[in-house]
Amino acid sequence: MFIRTKKIKGNDYAYLVENTWTNSGSRQKAKGYLGRVYAISPCKDETFLAKKEQDYLVTRKFSEILNDLIYFELQRHGFEKKGQVLENKDMSFDVKDMSIKKKGKPVVLKINQGFFCNQTVSTACSNYSGDMAYQLAERLTAAGIGIDQAMFVELVAKLKADHNDKDIKEEFKDFYY
Repeated sequence: MFIRTKKIKGNDYAYLVENTWTNSGSRQKAKGYLGRVYAISPCKDETFLAKKEQDYLVTRKFSEILNDLIYFELQRHGFEKKGQVLENKDMSFDVKDMSIKKKGKPVVLKINQGFFCNQTVSTACSNYSGDMAYQLAERLTAAGIGIDQAMFVELVAKLKADHNDKDIKEEFKDFYY
């Protein structure tokens, strides 16, 4: 699946689209409406680890780092934290359900080279299997979350380590002495 934008009356709107095969060939089917697209530029030129303590990557789990990356990217684009919400003018990102809205309606932010929306953020935070490095790169890019190469390598290592810990716990959950 991928995101397709459509211009209606001068505004861009995003849809989740899936390719399907028919007797007549490939067709695209819209699976869902994601929201109006707003292109926003970064207002801060910072790197993620610039404000973190030296042992940050060692002491955090993959999910914590990923959440921090999401918050950082939004803050870099002008969002400010107010309680459990990050806000930018009349847009808000709810930390609990990882949803971004404008006046109560879902929206899509065109940031970096991707689309930051409920769909891409929840996909980035969901389960990984198989080629985890490829999946992580694809999901971060789709969500518009930019990180440098060194940070990506560290994040993949953390993802694999956390994944192996889960596999080991799952493997031994029914083991009794």
